Amino acid sequence: LYICIGCSNNNTNSNIDKDINILREPETLYKLAKINFDEQNLELARGQFKEIIKLFPRNERALYTRALAYEKNGDIENMMKDFEMMIDADPYNSIALNAYGYSLSLHKKKLDYAERLIRRAIEVDPGNAAILDSLAWVLYLKGSYEKAYNYSKLAYSKDQDPEIVSHYYKILLKNGYADEAQKILQQSIKDNPNNENLLNLLNHTNNESAQL
Repeated sequence: LYICIGCSNNNTNSNIDKDINILREPETLYKLAKINFDEQNLELARGQFKEIIKLFPRNERALYTRALAYEKNGDIENMMKDFEMMIDADPYNSIALNAYGYSLSLHKKKLDYAERLIRRAIEVDPGNAAILDSLAWVLYLKGSYEKAYNYSKLAYSKDQDPEIVSHYYKILLKNGYADEAQKILQQSIKDNPNNENLLNLLNHTNNESAQL
């Protein structure tokens, strides 16, 4: 799971800004680029982030969001370059380490490296639910279902974000805990009735049951 950067844009003294050493000068440029990113105007957003980084090479928020724009477009090579720049500048940047590893896992690329990145993030921020979820997911993709279950269960106990629930649901099924999987899915849909990913999981389960 990704960790949100810039969720508290109105608070210029937020801890996240301090933690990743964001430069404040290009704030207006960043907001314009982020609007395009959020609206899926990815080519325009990437160009705007490129200009920000040209003017302010150490702006980690622009690098981070441009990396995610590359990921959404399937440009894994350039995504990796941006994340590598971030972790070269700060090897203890748990947000970048986690996002890098999780992005690789989404495309099922370099899973061993993805696991190492995420484990480095956990060393920096061991109680973070998003990072625990990322590790659970990469372990699941590598076929280590029991280990994935342990991390996913811990992540879920800390945060019932729909994406964490989605991963936990699939991991529970792989470990033979179908009843628990259905229970957590139903509860999450009650809490997030418009979440398309959760509803798709429910529909898929219902379709499979109908074929039995």
